[in-house]
Amino acid sequence: MAPGWTIERVLGSAAIAALAVVLVSGAVVALGYRPSSEPIGGRVYVAATAVLDNENDTLLRAGERIVLDSVPSHRGSLLPVGDTSTTWSSALVSHVLLLLTPSGAALATIHNVSATIFVAAVAVLCTLTVARGYRWRSRDTLFVLLLVCAMVASWLGTTLPADPRAMEAYGVGRSFLADNLPFIGDVVGAVLPARFDAARVFLLHAVWVPPVLLGLLWSYYRAVSDRPSVIAVAVGSIAIVGVGVACTLVMTPVVVHGSGRPLWHLGVPYGLLHWLPMDATMLTIVAWWAVVLVCGTSTRRSIRSLGASLIAVWFVGGAIVTIVSKG
Repeated sequence: MAPGWTIERVLGSAAIAALAVVLVSGAVVALGYRPSSEPIGGRVYVAATAVLDNENDTLLRAGERIVLDSVPSHRGSLLPVGDTSTTWSSALVSHVLLLLTPSGAALATIHNVSATIFVAAVAVLCTLTVARGYRWRSRDTLFVLLLVCAMVASWLGTTLPADPRAMEAYGVGRSFLADNLPFIGDVVGAVLPARFDAARVFLLHAVWVPPVLLGLLWSYYRAVSDRPSVIAVAVGSIAIVGVGVACTLVMTPVVVHGSGRPLWHLGVPYGLLHWLPMDATMLTIVAWWAVVLVCGTSTRRSIRSLGASLIAVWFVGGAIVTIVSKG
């Protein structure tokens, strides 16, 4: 590693760069997103082959379905599914229309990639903090708060497309928080209604959570001595955008996700729900992270390593669950 650079400085630079890309790309994506749960009806069509537009850009992959009130000009086989019709929310329709354009697909992919890098960087920072010794009333607390806010923001963002995976994520996540946590659950239940409200979730995800993340990152920046440089953050931001563009070129984004595949950093709760009831799953999660924090305050290296291992298992195991899950 270059002189003067530590792993914390590298991860801090990556987190700041990723958050910068998340905010900018999210602001642009929001211009084409309609945060409304108002229903829009139409006929169901399935792509028998890859469906292309007049410029040979992929609109739908073979097997994907879409709801349309009128069929646009296209190349490929787009067949109606019998006489079926359905109703999508305005949020889902705007999300699909965004992904059906090359620029919209690229922006959405860049947004998702940068969000993943942000959560991963903060997760590794927390792992290192626990492994080296966690101290209350110090900058170490910032890492924990950052991780919690990052996962909440990512979860809220995943619900915004309003497709089957989003609805499942919203229902399960809200039930976890509102029905199983005292005091906090009452607040969550009041803020997030039982029935998905795209406008309210969008307000939380795009307006309220970003300032909290920025404030925590700024506090982290002021608290550390080996601060990330502006040049490093700028280079990191460009690299993240490049990775997002590359992913867009090699992978066609999924327009509508089916249910059954969780976020990579929430794979552990998803897996536990297949073996335990919801209240027992929440108790396991609370105990899991309580053990992490307690282990981090220990003076014994072996105990601190146990806490760091639990964080690693949470994210690596969650990623494996997501990969092997169908959806």
